[in-house]
Amino acid sequence: MTRRRVGWAFALSGVLLVSLDALWVRWSELNGWEASVLVSIFALPTYLVLGRIFDDAGPITTFKAAPGALLTISVLAAMSQISFISALTRTSVANVAIMVGAVPITASIAGWLIAKERPSRRVMIAVFIVFIGITIVVGGSLGEPSLDGDLLALLAVSSFSVNLALWRRNADASRYVALALSSVMVIAVASLFASPFGHEPRAYLALGAMGFVANSWGRVLNTTATKYASASEVGLFTPVETVAASLWGWLAFSEVPMVATWVGGALILAAVVYGTILGRNDP
Repeated sequence: MTRRRVGWAFALSGVLLVSLDALWVRWSELNGWEASVLVSIFALPTYLVLGRIFDDAGPITTFKAAPGALLTISVLAAMSQISFISALTRTSVANVAIMVGAVPITASIAGWLIAKERPSRRVMIAVFIVFIGITIVVGGSLGEPSLDGDLLALLAVSSFSVNLALWRRNADASRYVALALSSVMVIAVASLFASPFGHEPRAYLALGAMGFVANSWGRVLNTTATKYASASEVGLFTPVETVAASLWGWLAFSEVPMVATWVGGALILAAVVYGTILGRNDP
């Protein structure tokens, strides 16, 4: 398996795991701040253990090797995490997923400007097809039931896209230290507005599953994918989350996707296949 295919496999696995976030947050029935602090508390041990296993040095020594890059990435990751989780509590799962579908466009631009990697012609064609698919999916639904939730999702997408490019540019930086530091930041900020105590057992079970496994491993896989593939190629997989999350929202919360969601989703998946699998032999 080539390095690019390894990156594609990590990216696909990561977005599928993260697509489950909506289920955990909705099942917890907590607000954005409460969910953010609990997810980060549960995720922090996962990052620390993985760093202990895979990093060559301790977290402090590792951070000192690239403090500027890791601090910037951590701040953006914390912003993305809080805004993404908050968006899931303020608008529909499908709306958040739709905004995530814009990542191929924003990641390609960020990768070009920050990592100095100009997307290939095939990837740009795929990005254009994704844009058409997103346009179809959005239709007249954007802003329902909450515009502020849509704007939070947009902030999450923007932060995530810039981070993909930064990770690509700093390929040797520790994913685990940055994600652990971002969790500490989220805990520190979110704790000002919410308490991690006194919730129903359901909330701890749901967000424990999200923090320990789905969200933490999904973020690790997504960030690690940029070691092997360009930011634009990794970003090309995120619309899979759009389709998967819409499906989970339908099955779990009876948020029935419109016909346009299925049509646009099929177009998005076709674009991902065209931009990656069909172009696997491209330079």
